[in-house]
Amino acid sequence: MLTDAMAQAIGGMAADDLSDIAVAWSKTAPWAGADINPFDLAGFLMELQSAWHQSVTPDKALFAWIDA
Repeated sequence: MLTDAMAQAIGGMAADDLSDIAVAWSKTAPWAGADINPFDLAGFLMELQSAWHQSVTPDKALFAWIDA
């Protein structure tokens, strides 16, 4: 489950900021050795942002499952 602070941070970011995060994220250990495209990660973050904006209410939570 994404914490409220994480969701709010992602929810308030501009697309350029999400893209910058995705590029940095693609260089971290979880992706080492994988030919990951930073644009795919940016797309994931933008979808996450959109889902948060659509479901943000006090009684809801946003869950993310990563299927590798």
